[in-house]
Amino acid sequence: MSHTIEQTTEFLLGLGLKAPQGNVILEEVSKKNSKVVASVVSQLYPDQVDFPGAETYTQSIKGNWSYLARREASAVFHPTSPGQVASILKALEFFGEKFAIRGGGHSPNPGWAGIQDGLLISTDRLNRLELNEKSGVVSIGAGNRWRDVYKYLDEFKLITTGGHSAPVGCVGQITGCGNSPWFHKYGWSSENVVNFEIVTSGGNILNCNQDDNADLWWALKGGSNNFGIVTRLDMKTFPCPNGVWGGNIYWEHSPEIQRNTVAAYYDFAMQRIGVDPGVETLAGWGVFNGHKYIQCVLSADRNVPGGGHPEAFDGFYDLSPGGQAGNCKPSELAAHDVIEEGNEHSPIYFSESTRSSMLNITVKTDLSYLQEAAEIFFETYADSNQTKGAIACLNFSPIAARTIRISNKRGGTAPGWDEEDQTIVFLDNAWIRGDDDEYMLSTGNRCIERLRAAAQKRGVLKPHIWMNNAGPDDDVIGSYAPDNLKRLREISAKHDPKKTFQVLCSGGYKLGQK
Repeated sequence: MSHTIEQTTEFLLGLGLKAPQGNVILEEVSKKNSKVVASVVSQLYPDQVDFPGAETYTQSIKGNWSYLARREASAVFHPTSPGQVASILKALEFFGEKFAIRGGGHSPNPGWAGIQDGLLISTDRLNRLELNEKSGVVSIGAGNRWRDVYKYLDEFKLITTGGHSAPVGCVGQITGCGNSPWFHKYGWSSENVVNFEIVTSGGNILNCNQDDNADLWWALKGGSNNFGIVTRLDMKTFPCPNGVWGGNIYWEHSPEIQRNTVAAYYDFAMQRIGVDPGVETLAGWGVFNGHKYIQCVLSADRNVPGGGHPEAFDGFYDLSPGGQAGNCKPSELAAHDVIEEGNEHSPIYFSESTRSSMLNITVKTDLSYLQEAAEIFFETYADSNQTKGAIACLNFSPIAARTIRISNKRGGTAPGWDEEDQTIVFLDNAWIRGDDDEYMLSTGNRCIERLRAAAQKRGVLKPHIWMNNAGPDDDVIGSYAPDNLKRLREISAKHDPKKTFQVLCSGGYKLGQK
């Protein structure tokens, strides 16, 4: 973007730079340097920026969970206030430079929370946590991960609708709509955000809630990074006086156990949740170094008096009591303990894998299809023993019609889910060696296409692709309800007329393209 020296000088002085600092930047501009904003950051906030060659830079780039997602940014900026975010966003817009935003960096998609040769804005130092004990609303800085939030709320015997995984960043999970261990009792994670603080195009700092900027409040519940840089979430909390219950149970694979665990999942999704919405499961069928296993992550919003497990999980516990192993605990565990237990013992996390991918489809909850899906998964990964330290896992996550009906009565979320019993069918792949990239990525794509084709043939395929666990080529926004997509584009045009977050902001699922 071309500006005169006078215009550039006036802009830099408006940011608060002194004349000598501005001269340094003007020199960069005269060289037609495409990394001018990195110089602006270094002059304004010298202690909050990492440059290539520094150890702090190396550690910052490693902040992305998956190696495949990492990119060599020109600099990494760590703002400590919304005002700092606003200043640098103005500079990015003025000079027309591309940038990326990273919270927890959990997305495995290349370039989603990283950028090659542009500025990476890492919100890790926006880590405030504060509870309003009167209202029960917790304020969560954008740099927090759900582990931090759960630990903080444990002190007050409260929970909120955070993620299933402790290391996941709060904002990315929420703006992807968000599914929590207490989804069927309290709804989508994002539904319990009473206020978003966000920096929009032009460096405007807005609060978005039911009364102010209500259009953005709705759009951010599944709208990804299309509207601005979220700097704070204010969320409802819920009492949890006796702790929560949860963990994993495992089975060695056999055709019988495979069929029976699928049937137990179906019964849980179609019957048990309706009776007890405070329970959840993430049922998984996996392969680790060619070894087949079955794992179910179970959680409940309270403990059972006298120990034991909630009755809703009887179908899983009755399968083969003598052959199970696991770490489900009926004691008065705090929420962060349960979430950490689930992560620690899940093969997708306990391996040393640093490369990963995720893919998903949504289907009507149909027993015959789910049985076929498990067969397709194990058939597709039958030759996975050629890899070393590689994990592939097929997961089923229930979405009950009742929960969507309640959600829609409260205004709904951006995706516009149908009021029907559904299952998110998703693949988690993780591996260690770069030599296995081609096999793991191509096999994952082949598996999800087989799963999609089988669902289409049976007439159970649903349109939605779940943003939080989608792949880089998935048309997530295109899977949204048409009226909702139209509304999202109108909100974007209103708050981002220059299309900063469509053109300059890299990563995420954009409103006009995949």
